[in-house]
Amino acid sequence: MNNLVCGECGSETFKLERSDLHGYGVRCAVCGRFNRWTGKCREKKNNPKHRAKHRANGEMHCDWCGISESEAKELGLHFQIDHRLAEQFGGSDEYENTRPLCSACSYMKNALEHRTKAMRKALEKLAERRAMFQEYSSRPDSTFKPEESPYDD
Repeated sequence: MNNLVCGECGSETFKLERSDLHGYGVRCAVCGRFNRWTGKCREKKNNPKHRAKHRANGEMHCDWCGISESEAKELGLHFQIDHRLAEQFGGSDEYENTRPLCSACSYMKNALEHRTKAMRKALEKLAERRAMFQEYSSRPDSTFKPEESPYDD
């Protein structure tokens, strides 16, 4: 007996979906309504030896703001081992690519990375559109010529 029931149509038939960001989730096979993510996305955790190596010289300090582990604990923060170049952007899981960050700096770094990723995608899309426009405007049957553009400076 399946204990998961779609709140929209009452179906008990679901499809499993996978996301690198959110993990696994279930979608109703009948109406397509998304129900929930499991939150278990990574098959491997960061190498625990990296944390030990960063701690080898004593207390860890945040690579961005310089706060120590004990100071961070007093503020309610924790430390994370961060990848300088994230694995999703081609970074490795080697010790040299890791560093300790307090949770506040880690959240800020991740937000900046994702904003940069979105900007990169937008610029790629603009470049594609520009190339398509230039190809169109160079055709002999084109009604639009670049020298007639009202947007030229």
